[in-house]
Amino acid sequence: MAVKRILTWLKRLVLACLALLVLLCVYVLLVNRHDQPPSKTVLRFESLLHDLPPVADKDNGYVYFVGISAPRNVEPHFAGMVRIAWAKQWMGYTELGADKFPGKVLDIDGGRSEAVKSLAAQCKEVDINCARALDSGAAVISQWLASDKFLVERYNTLLTYPEWRETLLHDDRLPVMPFVTVLEGQKVHLLAAWERAGQGDGAGVKAALDSDMRFWRRNLAATDTLIGKMIASSALRRNFAWGNLILRRLPSDKVASAIPALWREPVSAQERSMLRSLAGEWRSNVSQLKKVTARDMNEDVGSTYRNIVRAVTDSVTRSTLQYQATSNQYAELMASTADAYAVSYEQIPAAIPAVRARTGKLQENVAGLPGYNLLGNVLFRVGSPDMTRYALRMSDLEGIRRATLLMAELHSRALGPADIEAQLAASHAGSPYDGKPFAWDAQAKAIVFIGLEEGKWGRTSVPY
Repeated sequence: MAVKRILTWLKRLVLACLALLVLLCVYVLLVNRHDQPPSKTVLRFESLLHDLPPVADKDNGYVYFVGISAPRNVEPHFAGMVRIAWAKQWMGYTELGADKFPGKVLDIDGGRSEAVKSLAAQCKEVDINCARALDSGAAVISQWLASDKFLVERYNTLLTYPEWRETLLHDDRLPVMPFVTVLEGQKVHLLAAWERAGQGDGAGVKAALDSDMRFWRRNLAATDTLIGKMIASSALRRNFAWGNLILRRLPSDKVASAIPALWREPVSAQERSMLRSLAGEWRSNVSQLKKVTARDMNEDVGSTYRNIVRAVTDSVTRSTLQYQATSNQYAELMASTADAYAVSYEQIPAAIPAVRARTGKLQENVAGLPGYNLLGNVLFRVGSPDMTRYALRMSDLEGIRRATLLMAELHSRALGPADIEAQLAASHAGSPYDGKPFAWDAQAKAIVFIGLEEGKWGRTSVPY
């Protein structure tokens, strides 16, 4: 009797649990009957991205950029158009990503000697050790320029394109764009300028540095993706770092006239603005959400039982992921970050804690009744990192520009290391955030700028 009574109670408990589960599912379905309308921020982003002027493929440096790693016998602009068309078609599928574009790619190291590879490795970081390796490797540099002539020609062609418009959404399932090839091309382009400096060719140095700086500063303002913003930022840092090594080779009386014109122009609010790139990041995120919410629930997966289970689980899952509500959340996060850093340099340090507090509140506060957009809220909390470090990387570019320009001007006056420290204190050039003079590292013989970004990116040394 006792066993029978226990089984009866267990049966009732199971039925009660099932009933509770059913009621919970019904409640979730009821509170998730309707999605939210597009927010004002979403409409703002859509207008921003929609109203961009069209760019023809023939003028678009992004197309050439995508194809620059094509084999030698394939024209990069044509390869870029083929790759972009393939990527757009492939992005409509739901299978796992491809790790590379179809076809062969350019093998940069294939034509390099071991001596060139060794020197290239020593100049992976553009610092005083790289400068010393270059100073003692004249013969190897000639080999390097000869073996990479093809790459330099491609890079120089890239610099001539008048426009930049990313025609692919960022998608983690797509192959990595060939930014390594582009940055290698930039390195050898600047290496050629370094060789010209050794020949006293100030005009050639200025032309090489200026064309490179103009291309990447234009792209910094025009990019519509976060990764594009970071690539342009990295390229600009390399221009300043290589430029310092190049100008120090010129005779002091030729340095001033060889300084690129854009080195003297502050990084503008438009150039460092995160609005377009974060709007593009929002667009990429919500495009992936749309694919999840638009999945075909009527797809036949086998038996009738499995189809019924699939239909029920898809219905519950879809109802807990409200596309527009989640899109609104992402848009608010991106816009609030971009707007908070669209202030003067002096105001940026105070904006950092406010932005991070705002990000935390957006992740904690959800709209609607309990149970509304459950899956969407989880995805938002997991997939909405703090964008502050990217914004600070942009604003730190101005400090790097000032420190590098100051070092070039000191070289033009033929000042030695012993005189520079005193000149730093007297100079009007300093940190863009508080105006304080740059530091002098006596051991490394370098001007030091401490930026706002945390980690290695936040400290920049400009060697004498």
